[in-house]
Amino acid sequence: MIDGVAPFANVPTPPSFLTDSSIYDEYIEVSTLQATGVAHELAEHEGLFLGTSGAAGIYAASIVAARPENEGKNIVVITADNGFKYLSTKVYALKK
Repeated sequence: MIDGVAPFANVPTPPSFLTDSSIYDEYIEVSTLQATGVAHELAEHEGLFLGTSGAAGIYAASIVAARPENEGKNIVVITADNGFKYLSTKVYALKK
């Protein structure tokens, strides 16, 4: 589960944006492992310091961008996130 979504795990009635599929076009599932990998890549190669939720959005956008029908199109991702709160977690733990 991606950090940021966990607060909804024990909510008796999920928020409508999680259950009302008429308000979005598509749902792309991203694992924590995938998001963490993207966060590390973006920090190392692009200078973007994101948490897993922001990195998951970038990962999902890369899937959409890779589709043939989106060739040459701009894919926009807005991520209001930074990695500072993750410095004390496993997300940015030093690789051995």
